[in-house]
Amino acid sequence: PALSKVATKRMVHANHKRGLNFKRLLHRTTTHRRIRSAVCHAFSTESPFWEEMWAAGLQPGDKFDANGPEPILMQFLDEGAFPPGRTLVPGCGRGYAVSAIAGGGRDVVGLELSQTGCKAARDYLESQASKLPENGSAAVLNANFFEYADDPENFESFHNLYDCTFFCAIDPSFRPLWASSVRKLIKPGGTLVSDLFPVRPWEGEEGAEHPKEGPPYTVSFSVMDKLLKAEGFENEIFRQVPSSMRARVRGDTEEYLCVW
Repeated sequence: PALSKVATKRMVHANHKRGLNFKRLLHRTTTHRRIRSAVCHAFSTESPFWEEMWAAGLQPGDKFDANGPEPILMQFLDEGAFPPGRTLVPGCGRGYAVSAIAGGGRDVVGLELSQTGCKAARDYLESQASKLPENGSAAVLNANFFEYADDPENFESFHNLYDCTFFCAIDPSFRPLWASSVRKLIKPGGTLVSDLFPVRPWEGEEGAEHPKEGPPYTVSFSVMDKLLKAEGFENEIFRQVPSSMRARVRGDTEEYLCVW
């Protein structure tokens, strides 16, 4: 039977509404893809910033290099508090944390953007290979974290992710994308461990501006926690690192061990 005028009008209105919703979704999706594309380009393996720093002859203990794994990470490992399972370390630098975490009997993958940095990390891991237990492994890939997180083969492929000097190395405008990438890579029920640095407690609060100088860009627990809560993470540990255990010092900033 023919539709009434009222029913026809309702159908036209519903289709129009669906069309508008589709256009809005398409716009959001297109915008998200453009942002992700810009981020991947900024942190591509061809990006010169980090490669130039490493190629200039970055030595252990220079700039961000702590000349060893972070003391608070080692304490966390010694306490048996670092969860078991396959672990990802983005922005792993010379690979100190990759080796330390693998030493507890975990399979660990580090990502390093710079080709020269990646070679330095592999050389370091080779020098530490004899210390690894039979049930542990350590590897470093010359890879872009955001591109790596975009590959479906890597979705939910890690039980844990350790972030130290990576969150603070990216431009603050990319932080929401960092959080969604972390969520894609970690298995449900998995863990993010972060040695959060350089922390200014007031940065990121309402009315405060994003840090303009970096990397490293100053960070705050509240900013990171808000981003991760939006992705379904809940904070479990928030521990200030004593000055005697700090791996790096930058002005009046602080360092915290955080677990989600």
